[in-house]
Order: sequence, then structure tokens, then C-alpha cells
Amino acid sequence: ESVVNFATLFWNYGGEERPIPEPHKFLGYMLFRIDCDILAYDNGDIIEAIATEILPKAGFTEADLFLHPYYAFDKDPSILAEVEYWKRHNS
Repeated sequence: ESVVNFATLFWNYGGEERPIPEPHKFLGYMLFRIDCDILAYDNGDIIEAIATEILPKAGFTEADLFLHPYYAFDKDPSILAEVEYWKRHNS
């Protein structure tokens, strides 16, 4: 719940407009915190909206929905690798 609250505030205050130095690590941490269960925690798709805003701005065009309309951030291997990193280092 706290992750979605953070994501909502991040979005509402325009956080997605600022460059994120390591967007995959940032998104991976959010997914780690909700145990990758976006259906249970993020029914408003706020984390997905953040992902599809910050990744293209950081140069990761695979997340640009205009170029790749079927992109799913929760299936992105780079983000999932970060989830695994957080799992290994926080158990």
C-alpha cells in the first residue's frame, strides 16, 4: 500500500518529468516491494504509467508505447533482474 501511495504522490507531483538515473532499479524496487503483484496493489496502473514515462525519457525506447504498444514493464527482463537483485539483498 505504501508503494502505491508513493507512486501516486510521485505522479501527482510530476516526478516522472525528472530524469531518473537508474530507472530499471527504481522500478524494480517498487515491484519488489509489492511482490510483483500489480493486480493486487496497483489497480490504477500508476506504476505502469510511471514506467512508460521515465524509461523512454532515459533512452529506453522499448518502453515507448507509440513504438511498442504491447510493452509490459512487469515482464521487462531488465526490471525483473532488478527485482531479483532486491530479493537477494533483502532476505
